[in-house]
Amino acid sequence: MDNSCFRIRASELATNDMILLDRNDEFRTVLDLKKEGDNFKVAIERYRAINIHKDNFILKLHGGWYHNKEKSRVGKGESHP
Repeated sequence: MDNSCFRIRASELATNDMILLDRNDEFRTVLDLKKEGDNFKVAIERYRAINIHKDNFILKLHGGWYHNKEKSRVGKGESHP
């Protein structure tokens, strides 16, 4: 699956957003947000809580699409057009 993401400020995050902490990591869900002064404490699925300044950017999942690697394969009961 290929994903599309864009940068948003930490102040724009919401619970259930999917974010990318590192380009080599997987997308993770924001479980909880708490504003603490100019920072946000962000609880992240299968990770930990991190502190992010309200004006810092983070990558948010925008969408994705799948590639059919086996286009020529026909499943049981199907036929080619």
